[in-house]
Amino acid sequence: MAKKALEEKLRKIGMGEEEYDTYKDFSANIQQDVSRLKGILATIQSLTKERGWLKRQSYGEIDDAKIVDGITGDKYIYKRRGNIEEASFPKQKYIRFVMDVSGSMYRFNGYDQRLVRCLEAALLIMESFQSEVGEEKKFNYSIVGHSGDSPCIPFVDWNSSPNNEKDRLQILQTMLAHSQYCNSGDFTLEAMRKAIDEVSEKTSRSGNAIENSDDTKNGTVICLSDANLARYGIDPRHFETIIESGNRKGVKAYIIFIASGGEEANAITRAIPAGSGYICMETNELPKAVREILSSGVLK
Repeated sequence: MAKKALEEKLRKIGMGEEEYDTYKDFSANIQQDVSRLKGILATIQSLTKERGWLKRQSYGEIDDAKIVDGITGDKYIYKRRGNIEEASFPKQKYIRFVMDVSGSMYRFNGYDQRLVRCLEAALLIMESFQSEVGEEKKFNYSIVGHSGDSPCIPFVDWNSSPNNEKDRLQILQTMLAHSQYCNSGDFTLEAMRKAIDEVSEKTSRSGNAIENSDDTKNGTVICLSDANLARYGIDPRHFETIIESGNRKGVKAYIIFIASGGEEANAITRAIPAGSGYICMETNELPKAVREILSSGVLK
């Protein structure tokens, strides 16, 4: 019965068994992180709706405070129990993930599996934020890449998250192919700046207030890089300037460096504001680092 159910599912989404096996290979290592992140998202969804009295209703129980208004002809003197939005929670938060799909990710993947871990992190995001039908979205995310070709290579657009395994696998395959055939170079700094500007514009356009407080920042940028900074003459202190610029625009920015050498990792840690930078000396720490940033610094 299970086999028949799987065959029917794959038939509906147009996915072959070999493709499904490839997808499961990526997915298997992150299921614990996916479960934890989905649990956090479900908790936030429940907290954003609070049962309470809805005032100024046209039917329900008479509101004692509105009796006088009823005498004067006001029709909205009733109250009833219902869901009320928690005022402190913004209407929607925007999160942009900027993934490293540079040539060095592919070149050194055989050494430490850095590209595979990056793809797992992308899959963690796509699986965890998969919306149920009819569910009100509190988080809107997009995924782009950066490489020597461009600081912004689109993979998942806003409001267009993949809904099944076939679509998610195609995104992973596109990321892999880009890393394999792109030009050398590094656009990490430009990628972060561009992402911050776009998220800032999205939050402003949506009507979410932008204030210089972590509790009211509705935009977040999380950037991944393999920290090949010295090769391209990039000063780690430049990231501090970019992160501070994001704060002024109402966007919290984080940078995750993977597969860094010890000396370069220490220089980066000293240069980046506390809590804004993560160093993954082992690439298998990458999906966990993404989950930790989301659960502790973003999904508040």
